[in-house]
Amino acid sequence: MNTDSSFRFERGVDPNATLYVLRRAALLVKELAGGEVSSHVKDFYPQPMKPAQIPVTYKNIDRLVGISIEHDRIRDILTFLGMEIIDHDAEGFTVEVPTYRSEVTREADVIEEVLRIYGYNNIPFPDQLRVSLSSVPRPDREHIQELTGNFLSDNGFMEIINNSLTRAAYSARFDFIKKAGEVKINNPLSNDLGVMRQTLLLSGLESVLYNLNHKSQDLKFYEFGKIYQQNPEVHNIDVTKKYNEQLRLALLLTGQTHPENWHVQEQPVDAYLLRSYVEGILKRLNIPVDTLVASPATATYFETGLQLESNGRSVVEFGKINRPVLQHFDIRQPVFYADFDWELVLKLLKNHQISYQPVSKFPEVRRDLALLVDEKVTFAELRKIALDAERNILQHVGLFDVYEGEKIPKGKKSYAMSFALQDERRTLTDKIIEKTMNRIADALKQKSGAELRK
Repeated sequence: MNTDSSFRFERGVDPNATLYVLRRAALLVKELAGGEVSSHVKDFYPQPMKPAQIPVTYKNIDRLVGISIEHDRIRDILTFLGMEIIDHDAEGFTVEVPTYRSEVTREADVIEEVLRIYGYNNIPFPDQLRVSLSSVPRPDREHIQELTGNFLSDNGFMEIINNSLTRAAYSARFDFIKKAGEVKINNPLSNDLGVMRQTLLLSGLESVLYNLNHKSQDLKFYEFGKIYQQNPEVHNIDVTKKYNEQLRLALLLTGQTHPENWHVQEQPVDAYLLRSYVEGILKRLNIPVDTLVASPATATYFETGLQLESNGRSVVEFGKINRPVLQHFDIRQPVFYADFDWELVLKLLKNHQISYQPVSKFPEVRRDLALLVDEKVTFAELRKIALDAERNILQHVGLFDVYEGEKIPKGKKSYAMSFALQDERRTLTDKIIEKTMNRIADALKQKSGAELRK
């Protein structure tokens, strides 16, 4: 309850006012209730609370107030407020604050009392205001990480945070852990915390195993974490050159896509689901997926995998973890893993500008082609050939069907591809569309050996 009493006493009570309050209470009892004062006051106060003595300098008063106030005026204000000047000279003074002013404990509090009585409106506002502006480097790393984390959490992922220390025995068990690149701890607490981790995969699989052992079978994890390596060829004392520290983002999927339910068919997670999340992250950060080059994953812990590259550097590598790695952790169900080079992702965002483009007034036209291609030909290659052949009105190339089997020659496969055509200046005519599709079909035939299926 907010009362007048609580408003007063929650701000502190003067311990030296006890005698005064006791006498006042006794007189009120005598006056209003007919009581009698039976004896003198007995006060047992072995360690009296002494008033605080605070040194104050005129230099600090001028600095905090912003102007110079007459020294006599300052001392008169404090005396008027019940404080006592016990010592002063040209540099400053020492003020004794009564015990009932429990909120005045510092020099700044004393200066505030002076300014309150002197009047804030008497402080002139300067004609010039000088400030130092702090700028956040683009892109804002924390904001981008939070944006990505929210996207993953909204899609059912749970964030995990593992220890950066891991087992030294992993380097002897897995070929993707470099023994020469280990960052060792001089005085490790245990064998399980002997070196800094070189990948987020192994600690992530430990988290997967822990949850599987506790009957949590359907898992979607993500982790932002750093990996550490040393360059054995560098013998410099400078740790910035001898050791390498990288920020990564890891995704782990296992189990079913949906919880067990009577109206939803159970479907295990697969590489395509993982790819959708990988591309979703890139699209959420406005990184055009089409500008990244797709190629087979190179990490040895993948059974099958894919990597997306930019200027020859891997932005993300994802796929299915192979059986030997899972068997080491006694994990008996498939696990899919994605590893982002987060430092490279931030570099791709550094000079990235987002611009608004109004929706076109002219309709989009779609045409489909069924192509018979060699097994080694990838959709990415065909897409690049098509975009190179038509740069003006070809907006999008998609793949909606792949067929291998009967009626297809051995060593061949059938791709059904869609082509979206649109001109921002006019409506496309049948003549322009037919001419464009013929040019694209000829380019596909010449550069990839593709044959049109009828």
